[in-house]
Amino acid sequence: MDKYLIILDILQKNLGNHQRVPVIMEKVRQNPEILAVFLGELEAAIYKFNRLKNESLVKNADKLMGIMGTDDLPACAEVLKDLFLRNKSKKKQVQLFEEINKFKFLDDKSSELYFLERILVALYRTYLLQNISGLRGKGAQIASALEEMLAVMALNGFQTHLFRATRHWITDWKTEGFSKELAQRISKLNTNS
Repeated sequence: MDKYLIILDILQKNLGNHQRVPVIMEKVRQNPEILAVFLGELEAAIYKFNRLKNESLVKNADKLMGIMGTDDLPACAEVLKDLFLRNKSKKKQVQLFEEINKFKFLDDKSSELYFLERILVALYRTYLLQNISGLRGKGAQIASALEEMLAVMALNGFQTHLFRATRHWITDWKTEGFSKELAQRISKLNTNS
C-alpha cells in the first residue's frame, strides 16, 4: 500500500490549496485500497481504448485513436511510476499540477469518492497532454475518450465507480462534446446497481 500513500501525499501536497483536498485525502488514507480499485478501473478503460475497433458511439475516442495512430495509451501504472520519480523533481511536478489546479470540479461539492475519481482521471489526462508530443496541439480529448470507454463498459454490464463519477458529463453531451446516441443510451442505465 505504500505506493498508494505516496500518491495521496503527492496529491495533497500539490492540490492541498483546495479546501476539500486535505480532508478527502485523510479519509482515503484510512482505506488506501480504494485507490487500487479506482486505478484498476482507469486501467480497464485504458485497456478498452487500446483495443477499440470502430465504435460509432465514441467520437472523442475515435478522434484520439486517429491522433495516436498505432500507439497505445500508456498504462496508468507507467504514469504513476513516472510521478514517483517526479516526486524528486519539483519543476516537472509543478508544471503538471499548475494545470490540474485550474479544474473547476476541484471546488465542487460532489461526493468525496467522485472527487477522488475525477482527480485521478484529470491527473492521467494532464500527464499525457504534457508528455506525449502533439496531443494537445491536435485537440486530443483524453479524459472524454476514457469516459466514453467507461460508458461502453457500463452498457456492456460493467458499471464502475469511475463511470458513476463522470457520467453526468456524457449526459450533458451538447456542452461536453459527446455523442447524443451515447448520452441517450447511458441515461437509461440504472446506476444504483
